[in-house]
Amino acid sequence: MRSISRRWMTIPAAVALAAGAAVSVAQPAAAVTYTFNAHANAVQTTGLLGVTVAGSDYVGATPGSDSTSVTTPSLPVVGSVGSASSLAEGTRVGALDTAHAEVSLTDVDLLSLPLVGTVISVDSIESTVTTEEVSDGVRDSSGGAQIEGLTILGNAIPDPNVSQDVSLGGLGTVHVNYVDDNGSSITVHALWIETTIGPDIYVGTAATSLT
Repeated sequence: MRSISRRWMTIPAAVALAAGAAVSVAQPAAAVTYTFNAHANAVQTTGLLGVTVAGSDYVGATPGSDSTSVTTPSLPVVGSVGSASSLAEGTRVGALDTAHAEVSLTDVDLLSLPLVGTVISVDSIESTVTTEEVSDGVRDSSGGAQIEGLTILGNAIPDPNVSQDVSLGGLGTVHVNYVDDNGSSITVHALWIETTIGPDIYVGTAATSLT
């Protein structure tokens, strides 16, 4: 009987090795995730008898929010506020995180003193801040305060939306539109009142960070 060659059934060694070799596939790096930190207060004082009006706070690893709204809140000793509201939130779009905070006040009168009257009055305040992840692992912050009708010791402040310090003489200093921004976090005080007669008073405060 004629012999039939079976060489066509032989698989070359190189092909066998390639077929059996493990295939390595590069995996994409995991996206950076942050903890949201967002805080907003209409009015806050320091010291043992500290007062907070219309405070909202959100801290968490997942998106969420907190909000508050009040009318004619109690503000003993410090003064009075017509209305106040605040919002603190963390959001995520795709893989990018954003922390946001805002606060608004109307009809603010602070530090009424004998023979002086109302030391500081403001028609309205709106403070807004945002810390956002602009790309994976890269953060940026922005914000400020919009102040209308600011009067200090009876004198109208012509441009309260520019950061400036106003002296209260022996009573202390008012820091107007104070901003502390380092990129990954930001804090805004529409008014930061450093007094020599009592605790500091913060008005229209909003702060955010991604940590």
